[in-house]
Amino acid sequence: MRLRPALFLALVPALAAGVSVPAAAAEDPAPACPWVGSDAPAAERAAQLLAAMTLDDKLQMVHGSAGILQPYGPTYAGQVKANPRLCIPALSPTDGPAGVGNGKTGVTQLPAPIALGATWDRALARRYGEVIGAETVGKGANYALGPGLDIARDPRAGRHFEDLGEDPDLIGQLALQESQGIQSQGSLSVAKHLAAYTQETGRNTAQGDAKVDERTLQELYLAPYEPLVAGGVDSVMCSYNKVNGVHACNDTYTMTQVLKGQLGFRGFTISDWFGMHASTASANAGLDLQMPDTCYYDKRLRAAINDKLVPQARLDDMVRRITTQMFERGLFDRKVTGTPDTRVTNDKNAKVAQDVAAAGMVLMRNTDGLLPLDPARTRSMAVIGSAAGRNTLGSGGGSAHVVADKVSTPLEALAAEAAHNGTTFSSYTGAIPAAAADKARGADVAVVVVSKLVSESKDEGDLLLSATDRAILDAVTKANPNTVVVVNTGAPVDLSPAATARAVLAAWYPGQSYGVTLADVLYGRTNPSGRLPVTWPASQDQLPAAARDRFPGGEHSEGLAVGYRWYAQEKKTPLGAFGSGLSYTTFDYSGLKVGAETADGSFPVTVTVRNTGSRAGSVVPQVYVDQPAGAPATPRALKDFAKVALAPGESRQVTMTLTTRDLSHWDVAQHRWVRSAGSYPVHVGDSAVDLRLHGAAKVDATTTTSPATPAAPKGTPEGNETAGESLKDTFVCGNGGFMAGGVGLASYFGLAPQPQAVVAPTDDVR
Repeated sequence: MRLRPALFLALVPALAAGVSVPAAAAEDPAPACPWVGSDAPAAERAAQLLAAMTLDDKLQMVHGSAGILQPYGPTYAGQVKANPRLCIPALSPTDGPAGVGNGKTGVTQLPAPIALGATWDRALARRYGEVIGAETVGKGANYALGPGLDIARDPRAGRHFEDLGEDPDLIGQLALQESQGIQSQGSLSVAKHLAAYTQETGRNTAQGDAKVDERTLQELYLAPYEPLVAGGVDSVMCSYNKVNGVHACNDTYTMTQVLKGQLGFRGFTISDWFGMHASTASANAGLDLQMPDTCYYDKRLRAAINDKLVPQARLDDMVRRITTQMFERGLFDRKVTGTPDTRVTNDKNAKVAQDVAAAGMVLMRNTDGLLPLDPARTRSMAVIGSAAGRNTLGSGGGSAHVVADKVSTPLEALAAEAAHNGTTFSSYTGAIPAAAADKARGADVAVVVVSKLVSESKDEGDLLLSATDRAILDAVTKANPNTVVVVNTGAPVDLSPAATARAVLAAWYPGQSYGVTLADVLYGRTNPSGRLPVTWPASQDQLPAAARDRFPGGEHSEGLAVGYRWYAQEKKTPLGAFGSGLSYTTFDYSGLKVGAETADGSFPVTVTVRNTGSRAGSVVPQVYVDQPAGAPATPRALKDFAKVALAPGESRQVTMTLTTRDLSHWDVAQHRWVRSAGSYPVHVGDSAVDLRLHGAAKVDATTTTSPATPAAPKGTPEGNETAGESLKDTFVCGNGGFMAGGVGLASYFGLAPQPQAVVAPTDDVR
């Protein structure tokens, strides 16, 4: 989300003076504040409050309160100050999308969002959000900065692990549940980052410019926001990149024409931290809240209002949107009881972290049924790699980083498993391939754990594992054919050194319960059910954005062909297909029926799934749709999915839905969604390439299925702020510009690694 303090502490020693203080609570309700404790709807209460506010009161509501050279704060990730006179509580956001961040301890380190995406499980996404919301409130904050809706366009992107996947339907459905889980606990949530935020290189600078056509923007990068807006998400965060040459935080098209106009968004927009480059242009373009500092929306906005460059009505709209969502979440009616030091993790939340880690691990290869391990036949085991011990990664870097109390490591968990089973156990966590091979040779099974730490603020140059991991993989797989490779990364990596390994398991960044969850999966107490939320390339040159003008150049000229759509278009065979994942049981699909169109224009899609094996397991039927002949070409796309748990031999009929919107394409000439007449091929199966059943949905007439995107309102900017206004901003808001420059500079150097846990992972197996 923003530049972490570690970098600024290296760049500007004065930042070390930053402090944190508990958030201010709302004062007891008083007759002067009739909007507190009222039964009136949130919008009415917000209007009542607005009528009592002065210009100073309103301006205080639209910006944070971080001081000069404070990269975040003054409390949590930032804070909009309380206004005791009007009984307005402080608005206190905290990172982030994988749990409470900002270096706070006593919290639950959830698996990374990419692992949640790999669960393909809406119910788990809801529980994941509930943990984030509850722990946010428990820490005394009231605004969780998640979920993320960015499309995982390229696995080299530094924030790939913060993404839920490469497909807008998968992202939108899971993020909707996560957001509603967060909000159910009395915390605001934010959908981020608007829009087409697909890389770190050059972010917040002129070099970070996503050049993307209108149809691709609508069908791919804006599409995940639709279900969250319909579901009442509180806020949306604009991104660090430019969108077709315009800074996202002063882009009228995405924030006002699309988000607030076309989609009918009723919440507020918030800047990414130091993501603003203008005051007048941002306000008129639709940005409601500046974070984490003050100047653009204090001194400069005041001047713009006085000079009638920004209408008073626009400021009123900003305040109304923010306070309405605060009323919706009960912030005015609830005293703050937590503090930054309150311990909020508990057994219930830890169980959610473990359930997500287990459901998100993806078994990519299992030659000759090496897994699950049978204790009676596995009499010796060697565990190899520093990533199994001291370099275990439960969380990625940057604003999504969460500090666990302790991370269960593969080394300690598998050592305990071996001791329980009477298995001879050995390990090697050094860097000498020959020594690793000696440990692995002769063992019934060798488990090699490899890792790659990625972080916000810097993209990766390639997909390669470290030279040490590559050499050890090569040596161990040659020494022992029964090798299991555990991949502890936030994104796909080049697994060619593991080509002969009999089993490969993608563990992602699985959070604090990593080791014990891994042991359960390897020994079959948990049947793996994760499915790849992203396509896993066989090599870097397969990537849709492999060309440098695309990544990190910013040209999104592959258009809609991102992820599995690209591989189908180019007839490339990846290492792992989108939606794929193995199980310790087998499943069968039958009886596909695409029902007649219903009154609301949707089509029910019914299929029977059966567990044909001897173990209980979960299957994920997926529905993909093609456009009819003669319609504008759109790559085959995912439109619905379900996750179904089945006992051995059990069958279940599953009904999924194709909505009117699912069958529509974006018409650039009309600037709206259109559903064409014709026969839509419908495919159901186990992944984007394993589609076993085929049917069709027949549409009789071409119809428009949405209003057109409204034109830009009068007075909104067509692009970036004028040179004159920009000069005024720079003169008055030098601190904001300096800090924004630091965000851009950091994208070329990266951030220092952060601690994984209070108790650091070790190579100790006791």
